[in-house]
Amino acid sequence: MNKLYTLALAICATSLSFGQISYDLQLDLVTPTSGSTIPASSTVSVDFTLTNNGPDAIPTGDTLFFVYADGTASAVFSFTNVAGQASGVILAADFTSGMTLTASTELTGPLTFDLSAFPNGETCNVVCLGSGSAVLAGAADPNDTNQLNNLDSFMIGAAADLDELNEGVVIYPNPAVNVLNVQASEEVASINVIGLDGSIVSTSVNSNQVDVSTLGSGIYVYQVELATGKVVTDKFVKK
Repeated sequence: MNKLYTLALAICATSLSFGQISYDLQLDLVTPTSGSTIPASSTVSVDFTLTNNGPDAIPTGDTLFFVYADGTASAVFSFTNVAGQASGVILAADFTSGMTLTASTELTGPLTFDLSAFPNGETCNVVCLGSGSAVLAGAADPNDTNQLNNLDSFMIGAAADLDELNEGVVIYPNPAVNVLNVQASEEVASINVIGLDGSIVSTSVNSNQVDVSTLGSGIYVYQVELATGKVVTDKFVKK
């Protein structure tokens, strides 16, 4: 299952599967571990697992799409380190319910991310955009029932790990419908909402809430910058 190619983010991809199927793709970092902090470096070895929680299989010949991106949406890369592109992996066999694939051996081979465009303190999000139509343009995968677990994150060159950093910030409601609210122990300087393609889709300044009413249903990343300069990044679901 290791056939790999890259496509520009603006391209829409057509699924090779027919009919309405349903599955839940879950991405979990192996190295670096989820939420951990790694020393600043131009390259880092990354591995993860991708699990199909079912109930249906993704059929042979369909394509899974992946990116890694920083928390500010200024850098989005394919797994071959091409800026502004995603990696497409063609399935050589059915990805059945309950099956887990490992990136380093079954999806793309050894992964070396070039993080030279990522400043210290930045979050690296590893994202499975899913399978189906228009996933590279940021649209939600119509067959994926839970996109909240389609990405995992680690931090670059910061003193604290993600869990510690996120302790003082709470977002609600999740899932959000019209407004995403932020409760923080410090003053909020800005809030960005970022699509899985790395684009900023909504923003607010000097406010504890951001409008998400016009966004399509799916998973998004929020980035909260506090007045002290601390940046908190995590994911939420838009209904």
